[in-house]
Amino acid sequence: MGRAASIDVGGGRIAGRLQLRPGKPAGAQVLTGNLNTDNVEVSALTAPSKPLTGKLQAQTSLRADFREIGQLADVLTTQTKFTVRDALVQGIDLQKAVQSAGMSRGGITQLDTLAGQVATQGKAVQLTNLVATSGALSANGNVSISPAKALSGRVVVDLSRQSGAIGVPLAVSGTVDEPSVMLTRGAMVGAALGTLVAPGAGTAAGVTAGDKIGESLKGLFGGGK
Repeated sequence: MGRAASIDVGGGRIAGRLQLRPGKPAGAQVLTGNLNTDNVEVSALTAPSKPLTGKLQAQTSLRADFREIGQLADVLTTQTKFTVRDALVQGIDLQKAVQSAGMSRGGITQLDTLAGQVATQGKAVQLTNLVATSGALSANGNVSISPAKALSGRVVVDLSRQSGAIGVPLAVSGTVDEPSVMLTRGAMVGAALGTLVAPGAGTAAGVTAGDKIGESLKGLFGGGK
């Protein structure tokens, strides 16, 4: 039978049940649990770093097989489905990156909601099925965070209400505290071509039109993201 767990944090609550039982081989232990996160300010969980703010709703399952309590941080695995309301992403401006068809460092991205799934194994983090929405912008993608907090991944951004830019791919890099985004290699190859294909549409729309061309040609330029 599991043990109830509850903690008030960041203006909300994390509650659920945890179970500790003997494992194999002899002397090993297994920790499992399920937790619900309700209305927690997400930056309270990442302090002192604050790459993201907003109110978090989440459901988490966890497991750790260990012999010594000091091993928990390295062997704990978790699976989380989450939604952050009124999200503010610090350090990147997705709209600026799309409109300028270039690299963006610094700035903020304000969202109505950010949802997705998080899987952790030790200190490594995988964010998948990310879906971000706001009045002017929508995006989706996948991002990995290494144990050293380095970022890698790709997001696809739509600004169709403003510029006609649909499906603009951005590569994510940098670190959690200093993230950056820029056009993927295929989109950069296609940007100039897309502007020619869609004259007068503007830079962002040119990138959108050219991305498919760039993707088809990227093998000629050594592949890559």
